[in-house]
Amino acid sequence: MGGVHYIVDKLNAPPFSRGVTLISFSEKTSEELLQLLSDVFAKISPKHQRHTGQETPEQTADRLANFLKIVKFQPNVDPVTFRQQLAAADHDVVYGVLKWVLSQGQVLEKRAFVGYYLTLPDMPEELSYHPEVMELKESIKALQSEFIDTHKALDAAQQEVKELPQLRSRIKQMEEEKERLQEKVEKAAAQAAGLPDASNYREICVALRQEHDREVAISQQLQAQQQQLERAEASFQQSAGRLRQMQQHLAGQGGANVDAARVLEILQDDVARLRAQVTNRWPRELEARQRRLAAVQDTLNNGINTEVGSRLCHWLEFGILAGQGAVVQLP
Repeated sequence: MGGVHYIVDKLNAPPFSRGVTLISFSEKTSEELLQLLSDVFAKISPKHQRHTGQETPEQTADRLANFLKIVKFQPNVDPVTFRQQLAAADHDVVYGVLKWVLSQGQVLEKRAFVGYYLTLPDMPEELSYHPEVMELKESIKALQSEFIDTHKALDAAQQEVKELPQLRSRIKQMEEEKERLQEKVEKAAAQAAGLPDASNYREICVALRQEHDREVAISQQLQAQQQQLERAEASFQQSAGRLRQMQQHLAGQGGANVDAARVLEILQDDVARLRAQVTNRWPRELEARQRRLAAVQDTLNNGINTEVGSRLCHWLEFGILAGQGAVVQLP
């Protein structure tokens, strides 16, 4: 009974708005149920907007069953039995179909539209392999492929149109943010213009930015080297496992252990080489950055000992320490 309640509620809601009650729905005749099913399908695909009195129950069942096939409905019985039950307006079958269709929402509209053009028409089995019919099938398949590409392009264009308001809003926000940043830059420039040694500030800021960019690049390189080392160690473990398998398989054969030991030695050398790159090369790079940091600190201490200069120095020092931490964390 819960399924009937659900069907009635959905039929009374837009876009159907049927105004049915539990009693009136339960008292519908077979012809009325088929008409109701056809009307529901017509809301999804207008091709089904017709009066079932103009068809026999079998013709109505064939039309409705073909539509359900297009929208990928899976009956619990074989197709022949399903069509017979549909033609007889079996309550369990009709209620099950209505509940499934009404629960899909607008998903079936697109599925019905696309499926209609991608479904080959039914034809007698004896004509399926006729040369003209086979040629016609190939032409239909080519048109279907073209339809798929066109429909995808249409979907993409419609999606872009839907995103236009969001893009305009984002552009407006970015323009406003740009204006705020320009105001901040102008205020900062005006404040810096009145300070002594303003030119030195500018040079230090440029040097600081360059050092910061270098530290970021070193940090990224350290991460890449660490990942490369981890991959090499994983490869080493796999190779060692294969080596053990070879030793077990070749046990007792002369010279097998010697060859396997040589392979293992080569792999160990590769891992040691990669580890040396990470643990030796990059610390030297950091040491060079530390020397440049010391030079910047001397400049600040000797000529520009202000709060702004101190912050610039701490920023550069933080980048150096971050690089050192990355090296220390390496295995």
